[in-house]
Amino acid sequence: MKILQWLAVAIAVALQLSCGDAFEEGPSGDPACAQVGPTCDKLPWCCPASQTCWINSAGSAFSCHNAGQGQAGASCLNYLGSATCGPGLACYQLSGQAEGVCSPYCSSSDPNHACPNSATCMPLLDQEINVTYYVCQP
Repeated sequence: MKILQWLAVAIAVALQLSCGDAFEEGPSGDPACAQVGPTCDKLPWCCPASQTCWINSAGSAFSCHNAGQGQAGASCLNYLGSATCGPGLACYQLSGQAEGVCSPYCSSSDPNHACPNSATCMPLLDQEINVTYYVCQP
């Protein structure tokens, strides 16, 4: 019986080590993701595969949320705490626009996170929380 208990513990530890932290290199394979934690405003591509980086609420930072249904190029709305775009996408919605467009997050300095199809990586400022993030211009 003791051997079975020891074996169960050994298997649990092995699974823990092989799965690691949900942010360990993230879906993008970026090693910097291991140090992100639950906020994602600096490295928005570090959310787990079924999530996207999204604004929590008015006056709050971005964090990983369950992704919405919107694919790249689909129309979207920036609802607080409820993502309308799919994994790895943001809602590119400029002030005064009725709706936005789901578009990938990007980096203006890291070629590993450049925009597809040579699109421009645009800085967007969320004025309520004073956070600038980068999204590919649709």
